[in-house]
Amino acid sequence: MGGFHASNLPDEALAHLDAVVIGEGEEVWPRLLADFEQRRLQRTYRADGLLDMAQIPVAGRQIFDGKGFLLTSSLQTTRGCPHDCEFCSVTSFYGRKYRERPVEDVLAELELLRKRSSFAFFVDDNLVADRRYSLALFAGMKGMGFKWFSHAPIDFGRDPEFLQAAGEAGCIGMFVGFESLNQQALAAMGKVTNRAASYLDDAKAFRDHGIGILGSFVLGIDGDTPAIFPEILRFCEDARLEAAIFPILTPYPGTTVRKRLLREGRITSNVWQDYDMGHVTFRPVGMTAAELQAGHDWLNRSFYSFPSMYTRIFKLHRSLQVFGPMNFGFRRAIRRVAKEGLRA
Repeated sequence: MGGFHASNLPDEALAHLDAVVIGEGEEVWPRLLADFEQRRLQRTYRADGLLDMAQIPVAGRQIFDGKGFLLTSSLQTTRGCPHDCEFCSVTSFYGRKYRERPVEDVLAELELLRKRSSFAFFVDDNLVADRRYSLALFAGMKGMGFKWFSHAPIDFGRDPEFLQAAGEAGCIGMFVGFESLNQQALAAMGKVTNRAASYLDDAKAFRDHGIGILGSFVLGIDGDTPAIFPEILRFCEDARLEAAIFPILTPYPGTTVRKRLLREGRITSNVWQDYDMGHVTFRPVGMTAAELQAGHDWLNRSFYSFPSMYTRIFKLHRSLQVFGPMNFGFRRAIRRVAKEGLRA
């Protein structure tokens, strides 16, 4: 087993399996396989350092052929994030070092990819952290005919040249972490690039360049009260956000917020199946856990109601081809969860 959770809690993972890979796995994977074949499997494997991004090969997507997978056109150009948001597990896993694959390697992979698909999803946690690198990538992608989606911070909307380059390269959507409408809360969580006062203008700038937004708002941060739920809904509709998610603050292992909440004695559950961003696992400040859960459920239902969807996405926009189905998919998922909860 490997990944974020097992890397942060290897002893727990080892109670259930034979070996744990801590950190990035590419360099130790051949050694693990060799040890397995020779019946000398070690309990833990840890790479000596971070992977040289130039060593990442083109993905062998032929393994997906004929298996009915919906999305096989994802790729990664960078790893890590230069920021250190309190709730995020990315920095605890990768550190704050931001690493990039050579642009020419990414473009070569895209050339192969477009023989299979005209859509690409860049799984990078922050595709645009290095402006120089991203501009070179976007210049190389221009004219390739891709429609693509990735992740970017909200301050990307304050750089018209950068936005234009992304739009011309085929970007139709970005996952954007708004996180909070409260500037003090943003500062406390380490979201240094966010200015709540400019959110409406920033969102409009994305849309004006043909880039839709899948926004994210963390619920239950210190200072939130029950009044935050209608405020967020009103903002999302005023900003005409094409889609959004509303995760409950979740103290994942390895994160700064988990360490703080443990010090404060506010963790109320370590049942990992509840760590899905849809259940309250800590004691909030400013409302009860029951109020936080109810507000989360109400906000999801309200945002993905037909009136709200009409307000936000009923317009001619090139991103509609992605965000239209996304809204209906989220709506179905929310209704299914609600029904399962009622049956339980």
